[in-house]
Amino acid sequence: MRIASLRRSCCFGLVVVVGSLVGCEGPRYLYRPEENATASVAGRPAAFYQIPPESPRGDVRVATLGVVRLQVPGQKEDVRAMHARLVVDNNDETPWTVDTREQIGALQGAGQSRPAFAGSSVGGPPIITIAPHYSASVDLYYPLPASMQEASEIPRFDVLWHVNTAERAVAERTSFERLRIEYPGPADWQVGVGWWGPGWYDPFWPSYTFYGGIALPPAYYPAPVVHAAPPPVAPPAIRVR
Repeated sequence: MRIASLRRSCCFGLVVVVGSLVGCEGPRYLYRPEENATASVAGRPAAFYQIPPESPRGDVRVATLGVVRLQVPGQKEDVRAMHARLVVDNNDETPWTVDTREQIGALQGAGQSRPAFAGSSVGGPPIITIAPHYSASVDLYYPLPASMQEASEIPRFDVLWHVNTAERAVAERTSFERLRIEYPGPADWQVGVGWWGPGWYDPFWPSYTFYGGIALPPAYYPAPVVHAAPPPVAPPAIRVR
C-alpha cells in the first residue's frame, strides 16, 4: 500500500512533549480499546474496523496514545491534552474524507469536546482527503479539564469518530480502559520533541472544552505544524479498577 509522504507547513508550531523523564516515580498508564482491540498504532493497542462494515473498502484503526503536554505559543503554561490517533486505509477507487471537527472525545463526568488541535500525514486539516489506495494518520488533541490533568484521574476515554467513505458516512464509538504499566525495572522513557503536520487549531478553544456539549461549528482556518515524537512501545500492563 502506498503511504502519502509527510509535508511540512510554514505556520507557527505547536510542540507536543510525550513520555516521561528518566527515573521519574509514580505509575505509568496506557489505554486499551474495550472492544475490537486486534491492532496496534505506534506500539499501543488499537481498535480495528473494516468500513463500511456491510461492504468493506478499507479500514480504520483507533488508538488513544495517552496524556501529553502541549507547548502552545502565547501560553505561559503547558496544556495537558489527551492524544488520540486514527489511521485510515482507503482501498476504494474514490477518495474518502475525515473532518477533524467531527471527531469527538468524551470523558465520563466532563462531557464531550472537539479536538482543539489536530494534524494529519496527508494534507491540512480540518478536512482531510485520503486518496484511493492511500493511508492517512490523523492526530487529535483534546485539552483536559482542570480536574483531570493526569492519566491517574482518567480511568476511561471515548472517541466518537466519523469517516466519510465513497459509499456512506461511517460513525462509531470506541471506548478505552486505562491500564497501569508494570515495569521490570526503573522507567527509562525519554522526553521527545519532533513534528507532525500540517495542522490546525480551534479558534474557539478553550471556550468549548468538556462542558457537557459540543460547540456550534465555527469558521476554522489553517493552523500550525503540530510537533510530536512517536510514543514509546508500551511494556506489559494490568487492568486498573
